[in-house]
Amino acid sequence: MTRLRPPVPTVAIEPNQSSFAGYMAAEPFAASAPGPAQFDIALYRGDSRAWQFILWADANKTQPVDLTGYQVAAEMRVASGAIPAIIFTTSITMPNTINMNLHSVDSGNAKNGFWDLELTDATAHVVTILRGTITVTDDITNSDRP
Repeated sequence: MTRLRPPVPTVAIEPNQSSFAGYMAAEPFAASAPGPAQFDIALYRGDSRAWQFILWADANKTQPVDLTGYQVAAEMRVASGAIPAIIFTTSITMPNTINMNLHSVDSGNAKNGFWDLELTDATAHVVTILRGTITVTDDITNSDRP
């Protein structure tokens, strides 16, 4: 398995999005130095969402990226340096899957903005592998909730 170490190799990331309504798959994309891969998110205010990002060391998806010892974190903000509007719930499923969840209460507070996802290893080396915009559509049902 491939470990993420500087310089960051090209990593094929296979994003999967799920919701209570069903399961959707998106096209794979790649992250490589000098920056993270772009993955934009469209939210419907008040809905729960879940994503899985599967990391591969090769384009053929035969060599999983080894995420042993890594911590994962993802936040949404209206601008860099602003207070986080959303802190996603994240976890790692070995050997190479990142899970990211959004609770309905949190998406009810979401605003249009930006997000990213970072991995941190045991030596405090941080690599941002995903980034993107978040576009929020207002809901109708329960739209009067505080």
